[in-house]
Amino acid sequence: MTFNKEITALRVFLKREHDRVTASGGCYTVRQAIRELEHGLCTLTDRGFVSADGFRSEVLRILYAHDPVHFLVRPKNKSEEFRISKIRNVFAAQLDRVLAGEIDGDMPVLPYRRVLTGDEAKEVREKFTSVWHYDGSYWYPLSDCLPDGMGEHAFYLPEDHVMPHWDALMTLLGLPERPVYKAKEYDPDGLFYELTGEMTSCGFTESAYSGADFSWLIYFSHEGTVSFAGSIAEAAKELLRDEAAYFNKWNDDEREFDAELNDLRVTLMRTAERYNDKALRYAGELDTRLCTLTDLSFPPEFFRAIVKDLLSDYEKSVQGSLRNQAEAYMVKSITKTLRDRVDLLIDSGAGADVPLLPYRRVIRGRDAERVIRRLRDDLYPLIDRTLDGSGDGLYLMTEYVLPYADALSRLMGLPDQPVYKRVECDPLVDWCEMVGALVPDSKETAYAPADYSWLVLFSMEGVVHFEGTIVGQVRGLLRDEAEHFNFMDK
Repeated sequence: MTFNKEITALRVFLKREHDRVTASGGCYTVRQAIRELEHGLCTLTDRGFVSADGFRSEVLRILYAHDPVHFLVRPKNKSEEFRISKIRNVFAAQLDRVLAGEIDGDMPVLPYRRVLTGDEAKEVREKFTSVWHYDGSYWYPLSDCLPDGMGEHAFYLPEDHVMPHWDALMTLLGLPERPVYKAKEYDPDGLFYELTGEMTSCGFTESAYSGADFSWLIYFSHEGTVSFAGSIAEAAKELLRDEAAYFNKWNDDEREFDAELNDLRVTLMRTAERYNDKALRYAGELDTRLCTLTDLSFPPEFFRAIVKDLLSDYEKSVQGSLRNQAEAYMVKSITKTLRDRVDLLIDSGAGADVPLLPYRRVIRGRDAERVIRRLRDDLYPLIDRTLDGSGDGLYLMTEYVLPYADALSRLMGLPDQPVYKRVECDPLVDWCEMVGALVPDSKETAYAPADYSWLVLFSMEGVVHFEGTIVGQVRGLLRDEAEHFNFMDK
């Protein structure tokens, strides 16, 4: 037999105790002990027992477990230990009353909740991980972890702009009648998965919800954002259409800082030019890091903080490559100039006389992996076919292409339509770029549009390869160099 009715009665009792302790200014440790007791109690939902005595014994085992596996928050002093012990004793007495049939007839109906254990918890965990790359911690937009192809089927917004539509969202999800899976950042037993008929905001932990088929995910972050992804996204956008101005924003004062970022990049290069070529190399590496912020939206103070954190991380990363005190001073001077500049930009705005640099956005993580995979799997093999005579591509020595660089840029759609750029053998092997200018690197450099319909590759052997839909136009552009087509100087 199951004891779901009795479990609900005990959960109601615990909720009232929690509210009482909270109202009296009770400490976090005591309130957390009550929450953890409910968590353990909900592992018994739907579980069958031979008798009431068997159910009682299991509840008491959970109640009086003293090992940290069951109680993550330990009493910090005798006072907290006494209050937790008192709640346990009162709960044990309530358990006996409930099993004796003394259940309040006006007891409120609580949403269904069953904490998963054992193999079932492992299976659900595997689903969250394999389908959504969610491991109980940060997720989109805090972490670059969206599954392949999901970027167009995901959005987020501040939680404050979701709450006014809460009841309608619950109806959309079929709650409470159709329970959903929940994954939470921290919970007792390390079992942070449950089947629940209720959705709650994060409560100071990261949490995510998904349906039985795992076709969608809703993620609540500690930073106050709510993300929707998968099959639920379009319906959620329609439901939240009055909040569209806040889609993919952290909060109300969030905006892009591309003008300020351009100002910082110009300041960086101007500062480095005062030193030497080594300074320009360091500046190039720092510019790459700055360009990870292109097109992203932040609150002003967050942008200020993230730039300063980026500068601090950069200083630490180059410590091992600095050869002397002069180079150390040079790097410190460059980063200090940028720290002062970002303060001025946030407080006063970007300078009007700053030249506009070509668009550059550095892509990291899974997004970069997707681009690199498409280049290597779909486009690079075309070069091999052209070289063995079975392909339709074009190649010639770089020296015959460079005089046409400006015209080739326009042919590639630059600067109006930025393209992917991938430099091989980079120190940061997991990144690529979206750029608005053709700037061949000393290393192998590939360019491709967003639809991967063509490829321009500058090889380290001094050869430029053209593949895909751009080949015919390139033949026309370079017609005066036709004698050098598909020929490499030895």
